[in-house]
Amino acid sequence: MAEAVEAFVSQAEGSLWNSSNPVKSPSCPIISPYLVGVKKPVVDLSIVWEDVFAKYDVVRCNGHFKPSSCQARQKVALIVPFRDRYGHLRVFLNHIHPFLMRQQLDYKIYLIDLDDDILFNRGLLLNVGFLESSKEYNYDCYIFHDVDLLPENDHNLYRCSDQPRHMSVAVDKFNYKLPYVSIFGGVSAMTKDQILFVNGFSNKFSGWGGEDDDMFNRLKFHNMTLMRSMDDVSTYKMLKHKQSHPNPKRFKLIKTGMKRVKQDASITPVTKCDNKERVGSVLNVDFMEMNQPCNCEVKPLFNGQLVFASNVILYDCYSNITVRRSDRNDDTFAISCPKQYTSKVYSVSNISVFEISSDYLTRTGDTGFHQSIQIFQDKSFIEYISVRCSQNEDIDSTTSPTIPITPPRISDTSSDGLIIGLVICGILIASLICVIVGISVHFIRNKERSNEEEKERRPEPTIAMSSIPDPQTSSYTTLVAGEINNAAEGSYTGLQNDSVYQEILHISAYERPITEEERERGNMQREVPSSINVQQDGSTDNTATFNSGHDKKSGV
Repeated sequence: MAEAVEAFVSQAEGSLWNSSNPVKSPSCPIISPYLVGVKKPVVDLSIVWEDVFAKYDVVRCNGHFKPSSCQARQKVALIVPFRDRYGHLRVFLNHIHPFLMRQQLDYKIYLIDLDDDILFNRGLLLNVGFLESSKEYNYDCYIFHDVDLLPENDHNLYRCSDQPRHMSVAVDKFNYKLPYVSIFGGVSAMTKDQILFVNGFSNKFSGWGGEDDDMFNRLKFHNMTLMRSMDDVSTYKMLKHKQSHPNPKRFKLIKTGMKRVKQDASITPVTKCDNKERVGSVLNVDFMEMNQPCNCEVKPLFNGQLVFASNVILYDCYSNITVRRSDRNDDTFAISCPKQYTSKVYSVSNISVFEISSDYLTRTGDTGFHQSIQIFQDKSFIEYISVRCSQNEDIDSTTSPTIPITPPRISDTSSDGLIIGLVICGILIASLICVIVGISVHFIRNKERSNEEEKERRPEPTIAMSSIPDPQTSSYTTLVAGEINNAAEGSYTGLQNDSVYQEILHISAYERPITEEERERGNMQREVPSSINVQQDGSTDNTATFNSGHDKKSGV
């Protein structure tokens, strides 16, 4: 079966996509004219790979498709976690390709699968998938999609907005109703900055269940507003499958998840050359964001295999990056343009030290140019790595000349007089504040005494609580971080000025925020343990899409 998948990946060899000289074309319409609305999926488990290949030979090499007559409004990576469900995969591909084509998307589908000897871990797959797909293309949107869910209405737009969006709201198995309000599994959409802002998915959920609820809590922790696709268009058919073995520790992990939110993920961005140590299981050292000459020292905190992988989205490229093992001067790994992706694996111990040096990166041309290095443990992505980046000491002084400035001398006598004057002023100001506070307290107490005397002379009327109207609730519900412990200090700011994400928000059929009624209904259902099992029965987490070069990854 795996060979059939590989054949589908490369079946369009005669018409490989060449982006070196892209032809300028007008933007596609906001709403595609090819949408047909409700179209029930055809579930034919007997379909063979040859039939799928023949029907969708327009899909370019490696599963990449984009419309030929116009420029897609968003570039979308569809991430599908996968293990041993080839029958579902054939049905899924047979349905999802025409669905996405009708929406005029520039898209690619990624299948993410760990080696068979590693316990299935969706959160880990999502993190690795996200990193890997970002290396290949400058995607605007990442859709995390279960292989057993088939969308029924192509007005359910597979795009991202300025807040994270849950898409599989109404699934036939659950009578087209939301099982509970904190669900974020099945199908969801997030932009790159949203994924990085919440530090990706948790790596702790090996086995089935829990990682989607943990992601919901992460969004809530970071003051983000969860959007949902409209109920009447976000309908899905779920393919029947055998229940996977649940993770017995998932509820405990969900309960304690926010205590680990800063460390428990595979994505730790390193964007500053400030000589501060940063630790994570996958480090993304972003030299383009640093925008200055910088050297980084890398120390693995484990014994095993360490991977250095380059991440270059190529428009203009004037950078050279070198990775060198400190104890072996001849063991270097040079990364330079025009290579878009390359990696090297080192056998390391917890005393190994690596140095990364970079040339100055000049920002020119298309602002989409990006270069960074990912560092992670091979295959497991669990052990931690330390990195510390500081400015190069050998910066050419002619680039940024320094002019010595001699400050004027201040006599000791005048300095002492200034200090004494400031102390006296401080004492006077403090005395004045005390007088004002005392007078205010005196008047407040007199006012309270007068009110109490007035109440004694006049009986207080009674009011029936049923006569008080309910306060008007906004249809837009923001998840406030103060509702949970250890809330994040900063709030997430959506892409307010980005027309790509804003232009489709005014279409009522596109998405909505979660409502208070939905929240209350979901919380009541959440108390019943069976509802939890119902929700995650096959809804496998949403999945960011990345495979390290050492996992099995294929574009289809």
